[in-house]
Amino acid sequence: MHIKWKKDPVESRGDCRRFRLAAVLVTSTGNGDRPGLDPETPLGSVEERFLTAEIKGMREFYRGLFWAGIKNSLDRLSLGPEERAAVELEISHKISRPGKQWALWGVTCNSRFD
Repeated sequence: MHIKWKKDPVESRGDCRRFRLAAVLVTSTGNGDRPGLDPETPLGSVEERFLTAEIKGMREFYRGLFWAGIKNSLDRLSLGPEERAAVELEISHKISRPGKQWALWGVTCNSRFD
C-alpha cells in the first residue's frame, strides 16, 4: 500500500485557478476481504489554497478537517495498526497534522497573519 496524490482543478470564479489535493490509497491487490478497499481508494482532500494561506489558524483548521476525513476513511477500511500507522505517516510527509486546538479557529476566527 502507498499514497498517491491527485491534484484536480476546482471550479472557481474569475481568472484564478484553484486545485484540490487528494490523498488516494493505492493497493496492488484490491479489496481482498476488506470492504471498501479498492485498488485506488480516496481517503481525503483539501484545497491547496487553504494549505498555503497566510493565516496560521486557517491553515491549521483546514488541515484538521483534512485529517478528520482521513481518520474517518481509515476507520471504515479496518486496516491493521501497522498498516494504518504507515499510511498516516506517508500522508503526514505531505500534509502535517495540526495542533490539538485546530478546531477553535472555526469558532473564534481570530486571524493572525504570519
